[in-house]
Amino acid sequence: MYYEKVFRALNSRGVRYVPRATADLDIAVAIDEKNLEKLFEVMEELGFKPRIPVSSQEFANPANIEKWKTEKK
Repeated sequence: MYYEKVFRALNSRGVRYVPRATADLDIAVAIDEKNLEKLFEVMEELGFKPRIPVSSQEFANPANIEKWKTEKK
């Protein structure tokens, strides 16, 4: 299955994540700059494209993460 390839790639790059048992690929990742950078690199290499309206650099920016957490409350 395709998700096994994703898990192998994430593991080989040291991305910290937890898979969730769903019918599709669903993971929760550690939200820190280095980990998110690795995640975006792996996903790009595998041909995945983000649907979010921000770049990987914006998403990995600690100030943005804190802002979004505050806005989400």
